[in-house]
Amino acid sequence: MRVLCWIPLLFFLVLLVLLPLVFSQFFTTALIKLKLDPPTTLLIVIGIFLGSAINIPVKRISREESVPVDPLAVFGLQGWWPSLQRVHRETIIAVNVGGCLIPVTLAIYETAHVAAYLA
Repeated sequence: MRVLCWIPLLFFLVLLVLLPLVFSQFFTTALIKLKLDPPTTLLIVIGIFLGSAINIPVKRISREESVPVDPLAVFGLQGWWPSLQRVHRETIIAVNVGGCLIPVTLAIYETAHVAAYLA
């Protein structure tokens, strides 16, 4: 009976590993339909996944007042460990590589490709 309580956790971990593989297959298929080569699409998908962890700061805005930040608030654990709280006196505006730069570059490439096809 004790083994049954680990089945949902095991199922969750298997899905956690398999979902990126499924979504990468969807991304690759969609990019191939945009007339890109399969090796290029694989590089773009890998770039999007790895680039999603990279943020390029564009501007820092200083503030008069301090803003307390609790990193565990995202998980609903706000205030559980007060030693983890930090005080920020600036706001950082950043651009994500995998979520912004690579898709915008791809959109510009596709727009130029369509414009050259129509001309």
